[in-house]
Amino acid sequence: HYSKFDASTKTALKAEILSVLANEPERTVRNGAVGVAASLCRLESGSGGTAWPELFQFIAAAASDSHPDARELAFWLLQEMTETIGMHLKPQFPNMATLF
Repeated sequence: HYSKFDASTKTALKAEILSVLANEPERTVRNGAVGVAASLCRLESGSGGTAWPELFQFIAAAASDSHPDARELAFWLLQEMTETIGMHLKPQFPNMATLF
């Protein structure tokens, strides 16, 4: 169904997922959003897209945040995404290397 959405709807959906990831206080809801974000990223990269660069910016910011929950979230996202689309992320590896 995602492929049938127009570009503005896809952009709005991805922005909302990032907002949930950034602002949701309930851990179980954040965990669910991680799965949705990973699925959207896989769909974006599979359609010849850019694999959602804003998500990688979000991960980089969260990984360097002073709050432990933010850092944990960054690594949950990476874990979820590497299991499903690792090779599609190859262009993002230089940016992700700064996380370590």
